[in-house]
Amino acid sequence: MRLVEMDERGRITLPEEIRRRLRGRVFKVELVDPNTVVLRIADRGDVIKEIEGIKLAGDPRRKSGDASEAKHRYGGMKA
Repeated sequence: MRLVEMDERGRITLPEEIRRRLRGRVFKVELVDPNTVVLRIADRGDVIKEIEGIKLAGDPRRKSGDASEAKHRYGGMKA
């Protein structure tokens, strides 16, 4: 067992001897209760779920923009 501290930015560094034995670089973190945090190596499916959960939103004022208008405004040329 090793004691580690959280820095002022909320980062926790795992001891080198633990990092060396890990077989992954992406992890799932779960707060079980206020005194227990579980760190598990994420698999490909976990990463895909995380990416699929990202919701992107554009500027609603630009949703009906005309590409040819932007081309003229910014000096675009036909290739």
